[in-house]
Amino acid sequence: MFHQFRENGRLPAVDLMKLYASFLVILSHCVSRFVTDFESPLYNAIWLTQMPLFFFASGLVSPRQEKLDGLGKFLLRTAKHALTLLFPCLTFLLLSCALSSASVLTAFRLFYEDPQNGLWFLFVLFFVHLVFDFGTYLSTKMGFRGSSILVPILFSAVCCLFALLLPRLAGFSPRILGLKLFAYYIPYYVFGFLARCFLSSAAFSSRKPAVLWAIFGASLAIVLFEVFYFPSIPAFDDGDILFLAIRVLGSTASILVHLFLTDILTSNGKLGRFASLGSYSLQSYYLHILFLRTLPFSASGAAMQWLLSFGTAILLAMMVGVACLILHFIPFANLVLFGKSRSFYAFERRLPKILR
Repeated sequence: MFHQFRENGRLPAVDLMKLYASFLVILSHCVSRFVTDFESPLYNAIWLTQMPLFFFASGLVSPRQEKLDGLGKFLLRTAKHALTLLFPCLTFLLLSCALSSASVLTAFRLFYEDPQNGLWFLFVLFFVHLVFDFGTYLSTKMGFRGSSILVPILFSAVCCLFALLLPRLAGFSPRILGLKLFAYYIPYYVFGFLARCFLSSAAFSSRKPAVLWAIFGASLAIVLFEVFYFPSIPAFDDGDILFLAIRVLGSTASILVHLFLTDILTSNGKLGRFASLGSYSLQSYYLHILFLRTLPFSASGAAMQWLLSFGTAILLAMMVGVACLILHFIPFANLVLFGKSRSFYAFERRLPKILR
């Protein structure tokens, strides 16, 4: 089990995670748009999984120490993340303002006050990468054994604590610049990094399948208990440490369940091509929000609202697929919107590697 996680390059299991999480995000937004009663085990399951799984998948393929063993390599990687993560945030804000005739300055102010007014996931993921990559770069300057693991984790923990304490000390909202989101989600990125370290270690090779299946069974039991026992996990008070622990435990267990399942599904290689669609998660995240705002649907009654949510999610997924196909044949369209080029055009393929 998990033999693919020891390989380099794109990992089908990770791509499948991102593809699945992308659909959960689309479905979640449809549910929040059309369903009036969120007290549902299904919505609990979606909410526990979607974004933590994204950050975990990113941590699972975090760069190894040798890729950040110089300041130049760190700055180049940061520039690439700025292009592929921050640039789409900018184009999304500008495009949203153009479509709604809203003020650009107001949009930037609202995004500063709470990045959830825009593509918050990309914005927060950029700073998660920045912090963890800098910690990895610092580890290359340390000579003690285990520095490649301990230093980035400790540096991330310090930054997480700083993000939690700064709003309290300075007296401003923790939503500003997504500090609260950063502090909550960077542990899942670190969890992905630790999982990668364990899965590629000699200690993992000696593990018996029975132990792994026991972990899977315990994780599944935790997820099912939380999903069905609590009426609405999204309604938990963020300031309550017990509720926070329940959320983190449920999300961690859900990640482990999906880690097992995606690895099993991709172990025979037949789902590799389908799973590769997960590499379009950024485009999916970006486009479906724009499309959802244009749909005039509504429904009354709980059953019809959920049916409309699933139907709209499938429709949006199809619209995103068609849009990505069209953009593929428009020169520089992907570069302008998403900060990366995906085109057949020869002159785009000659762009510097950082832009492709």
